[in-house]
Amino acid sequence: MSAPGVHGVRSLDELTSLRFFAAALVLVYHYWRSYLPGIPVPTGLDLGFAGVSFFFVLSGFILAYNYESAGTFPRHELRRYRVARLARIWPVHLLAILAFLPFFAADLMRHGVTLDRVLAAIATPLALQAWIPGVATVINYPAWSISTEVFFYALFPFLVAPAFRRPGAAIFVAVVFQFAVWIVHALIWRQAGGGDLMAPTAATEAAADFIRYFPIGRLGEFVLGVALLALWREGRAPSDRHTLLAAAGVAALGLVLLHHHLPQEALHGGGTAILWVPLILYGGSERGGILADPRLVFLGKASFALYLFHVPVDYYARTIDKHFLHGALTAHPVVFFAVSTAVALGVACLVHVAVEEPARRWIMNRHDRRSTEPVPHRDPALAAATLGS
Repeated sequence: MSAPGVHGVRSLDELTSLRFFAAALVLVYHYWRSYLPGIPVPTGLDLGFAGVSFFFVLSGFILAYNYESAGTFPRHELRRYRVARLARIWPVHLLAILAFLPFFAADLMRHGVTLDRVLAAIATPLALQAWIPGVATVINYPAWSISTEVFFYALFPFLVAPAFRRPGAAIFVAVVFQFAVWIVHALIWRQAGGGDLMAPTAATEAAADFIRYFPIGRLGEFVLGVALLALWREGRAPSDRHTLLAAAGVAALGLVLLHHHLPQEALHGGGTAILWVPLILYGGSERGGILADPRLVFLGKASFALYLFHVPVDYYARTIDKHFLHGALTAHPVVFFAVSTAVALGVACLVHVAVEEPARRWIMNRHDRRSTEPVPHRDPALAAATLGS
């Protein structure tokens, strides 16, 4: 997401580094619940799911940074934009699905072929799984957010002009939209029976999935990111780094101390943007410093692979420990946690270097070559005869 856009703009390495911390937050949240179930998740880390909200807001910000041209989307770049989005997401997404297939096959053998599993097998590679109730998390569950990102990508060219024309109004609309979503979600959750959104019962699981994963419910976060970039471009967004860092710190402290008293629907639907907005503006305004360290920037570039592969790594680690190590790692959960984290990080770096970047470059180079190839001259009479055959 930090690669130069259509204008060759400066790469925002500091924001790329922040991506790593967001992905690591999600990993720690999932791994803590997986490997340390008897130990309560520390306050603050139990908000790990909110790392996905950071990615949604940042996605709007970075896409607008890379593709905005004089307050509009460059229409002549639309086809290349679509190919670039495909090249950015699908190679790693499909590879993660392949890595998860043995566990999906084992699930089929245990529970049989059901409608939700058939739909998941069709929809997940197409990044449509989050649109179908009960299907979003069947295969490699972090990939549900890919459905949402693809939805954002499709809408983005149409959002640029209105967001840049009146960015303040766009932010207001995004916030009001999210408040409306929270109210609807609260009513749905109350009607379903309530409880913990992250630990739904069989009776409330469908409602929980809709609240947590349905793409339209997260649209305000993406629009907020686009409009935030518009304000930033105009110099109307706060830019003092110390002030932004202080605001992010206050927001983080407030969320840590008060999140148990805040509506679940808001926390799972972009409410944590109160932290991500100043943090993104800080990263966008920072020049140099620790966030520009090449090692952190590299980890940020590998964060997408880390996000998608940390769950398959967890499944493989548990399988190996059970069948080959006879539970040796399970007996030492902290070690198991550390080993799986290290392996996930290593796998992510390898996937980024060996698959993600080469595949993206290959797809884009192929598209660019085909776009510059001259169209061969064809005799009109021959063309008509061919079409009529």
